[in-house]
Amino acid sequence: MFENDVIDSGVMMAMFIFMAIYTVPVFISELRQNKFILFGYWFVVSIHQIVAFACVYNSDIVLPDARGFHLRGEVLAVNDGWVFALGAEFYEEIIGTIYRWFGVSQLLGEQFSILAFALSCVVFLKLIREFGVVRYKLISLLVFGALPTVV
Repeated sequence: MFENDVIDSGVMMAMFIFMAIYTVPVFISELRQNKFILFGYWFVVSIHQIVAFACVYNSDIVLPDARGFHLRGEVLAVNDGWVFALGAEFYEEIIGTIYRWFGVSQLLGEQFSILAFALSCVVFLKLIREFGVVRYKLISLLVFGALPTVV
Protein backbone atom coordinates (compact mmCIF):
# COMPACT_ATOMS: atom_id res chain seq x y z
CA MET A 1 0.00 0.00 0.00
CA PHE A 2 1.04 3.61 -0.44
CA GLU A 3 2.42 5.54 2.51
CA ASN A 4 -0.18 8.31 2.26
CA ASP A 5 -3.32 6.18 2.17
CA VAL A 6 -6.08 7.58 4.36
CA ILE A 7 -7.03 4.14 5.64
CA ASP A 8 -4.45 1.42 5.34
CA SER A 9 -5.38 -2.18 4.72
CA GLY A 10 -4.78 -3.18 8.37
CA VAL A 11 -7.43 -0.77 9.63
CA MET A 12 -9.80 -1.80 6.84
CA MET A 13 -9.38 -5.46 7.75
CA ALA A 14 -9.89 -4.60 11.44
CA MET A 15 -13.20 -2.93 10.58
CA PHE A 16 -14.23 -5.94 8.51
CA ILE A 17 -13.41 -8.31 11.40
CA PHE A 18 -15.29 -6.00 13.80
CA MET A 19 -18.42 -6.36 11.67
CA ALA A 20 -17.88 -10.10 11.26
CA ILE A 21 -17.67 -10.61 15.04
CA TYR A 22 -21.12 -9.12 15.55
CA THR A 23 -22.61 -11.07 12.63
CA VAL A 24 -21.32 -14.48 13.76
CA PRO A 25 -24.81 -15.38 15.11
CA VAL A 26 -26.20 -15.15 11.58
CA PHE A 27 -24.10 -18.19 10.66
CA ILE A 28 -24.10 -20.12 13.97
CA SER A 29 -27.39 -21.62 15.10
CA GLU A 30 -26.02 -22.22 18.59
CA LEU A 31 -26.20 -18.47 19.21
CA ARG A 32 -29.60 -17.97 17.55
CA GLN A 33 -31.55 -20.61 19.43
CA ASN A 34 -32.29 -18.35 22.38
CA LYS A 35 -32.44 -14.56 22.50
CA PHE A 36 -30.81 -14.52 25.94
CA ILE A 37 -27.83 -16.48 24.61
CA LEU A 38 -27.61 -14.06 21.68
CA PHE A 39 -27.65 -11.01 23.96
CA GLY A 40 -25.19 -12.72 26.31
CA TYR A 41 -22.83 -13.30 23.38
CA TRP A 42 -23.10 -9.67 22.27
CA PHE A 43 -22.55 -8.53 25.86
CA VAL A 44 -19.30 -10.45 26.40
CA VAL A 45 -18.03 -9.51 22.94
CA SER A 46 -18.81 -5.86 23.68
CA ILE A 47 -16.82 -6.06 26.92
CA HIS A 48 -13.88 -7.33 24.89
CA GLN A 49 -14.35 -4.56 22.32
CA ILE A 50 -14.32 -1.87 25.01
CA VAL A 51 -11.11 -3.26 26.51
CA ALA A 52 -9.54 -3.61 23.04
CA PHE A 53 -10.29 -0.04 21.99
CA ALA A 54 -9.09 1.22 25.38
CA CYS A 55 -5.82 -0.65 24.90
CA VAL A 56 -5.34 0.59 21.34
CA TYR A 57 -6.05 4.25 22.05
CA ASN A 58 -4.71 4.56 25.60
CA SER A 59 -1.20 3.17 25.97
CA ASP A 60 -1.33 3.45 29.77
CA ILE A 61 -3.69 0.49 30.12
CA VAL A 62 -2.24 -1.87 27.52
CA LEU A 63 -2.37 -5.39 28.86
CA PRO A 64 1.01 -7.19 28.88
CA ASP A 65 -0.20 -10.22 26.92
CA ALA A 66 -1.83 -8.16 24.20
CA ARG A 67 1.20 -5.89 23.91
CA GLY A 68 3.55 -8.88 23.80
CA PHE A 69 1.55 -10.60 21.04
CA HIS A 70 1.45 -7.35 19.06
CA LEU A 71 5.19 -6.69 19.38
CA ARG A 72 6.14 -10.27 18.54
CA GLY A 73 3.72 -10.29 15.60
CA GLU A 74 5.26 -7.05 14.39
CA VAL A 75 8.73 -8.65 14.43
CA LEU A 76 7.49 -11.79 12.68
CA ALA A 77 5.75 -9.70 10.01
CA VAL A 78 9.06 -8.45 8.66
CA ASN A 79 10.80 -11.83 8.87
CA ASP A 80 10.16 -14.37 6.17
CA GLY A 81 9.42 -17.95 6.97
CA TRP A 82 7.03 -19.93 9.07
CA VAL A 83 8.07 -22.00 12.02
CA PHE A 84 5.42 -24.41 13.22
CA ALA A 85 5.04 -24.08 16.96
CA LEU A 86 2.39 -24.77 19.55
CA GLY A 87 0.76 -22.56 22.13
CA ALA A 88 1.54 -18.85 22.27
CA GLU A 89 4.21 -19.11 19.57
CA PHE A 90 1.64 -20.50 17.12
CA TYR A 91 -0.68 -17.59 17.83
CA GLU A 92 2.21 -15.13 17.40
CA GLU A 93 2.99 -16.71 14.01
CA ILE A 94 -0.63 -16.25 12.94
CA ILE A 95 -0.61 -12.60 14.07
CA GLY A 96 2.69 -12.08 12.24
CA THR A 97 1.25 -13.56 9.06
CA ILE A 98 -1.85 -11.36 9.28
CA TYR A 99 0.37 -8.31 9.83
CA ARG A 100 2.48 -9.35 6.82
CA TRP A 101 -0.65 -9.52 4.62
CA PHE A 102 -2.49 -6.43 5.81
CA GLY A 103 0.08 -4.26 7.57
CA VAL A 104 0.96 -3.87 11.22
CA SER A 105 -1.96 -2.50 13.19
CA GLN A 106 -2.61 -3.03 16.87
CA LEU A 107 -6.32 -2.60 16.18
CA LEU A 108 -6.15 -5.46 13.67
CA GLY A 109 -4.41 -7.66 16.23
CA GLU A 110 -7.01 -6.85 18.87
CA GLN A 111 -9.88 -7.57 16.48
CA PHE A 112 -8.34 -10.86 15.42
CA SER A 113 -8.03 -11.84 19.10
CA ILE A 114 -11.68 -10.99 19.69
CA LEU A 115 -12.66 -13.04 16.64
CA ALA A 116 -10.76 -16.00 18.12
CA PHE A 117 -12.58 -15.41 21.41
CA ALA A 118 -15.96 -15.24 19.63
CA LEU A 119 -15.32 -18.57 17.95
CA SER A 120 -14.23 -20.05 21.28
CA CYS A 121 -17.59 -18.94 22.71
CA VAL A 122 -19.32 -20.98 20.01
CA VAL A 123 -17.18 -24.03 20.83
CA PHE A 124 -17.85 -23.46 24.55
CA LEU A 125 -21.62 -23.41 23.97
CA LYS A 126 -21.44 -26.58 21.87
CA LEU A 127 -19.49 -28.31 24.65
CA ILE A 128 -22.10 -27.25 27.20
CA ARG A 129 -24.79 -28.78 25.01
CA GLU A 130 -22.79 -32.00 24.57
CA PHE A 131 -22.25 -32.33 28.32
CA GLY A 132 -25.94 -31.74 28.98
CA VAL A 133 -25.69 -28.67 31.23
CA VAL A 134 -27.93 -26.48 29.08
CA ARG A 135 -29.76 -25.18 32.12
CA TYR A 136 -26.76 -22.99 32.98
CA LYS A 137 -25.82 -22.06 29.42
CA LEU A 138 -26.27 -18.28 29.73
CA ILE A 139 -24.56 -17.88 33.09
CA SER A 140 -21.71 -20.11 31.91
CA LEU A 141 -21.26 -17.95 28.80
CA LEU A 142 -21.27 -14.76 30.86
CA VAL A 143 -18.73 -16.14 33.34
CA PHE A 144 -16.56 -17.51 30.53
CA GLY A 145 -16.61 -14.19 28.70
CA ALA A 146 -16.12 -11.96 31.70
CA LEU A 147 -13.20 -13.77 33.30
CA PRO A 148 -10.32 -11.31 33.73
CA THR A 149 -7.93 -13.76 32.10
CA VAL A 150 -10.13 -13.90 29.00
CA VAL A 151 -10.76 -10.16 28.73
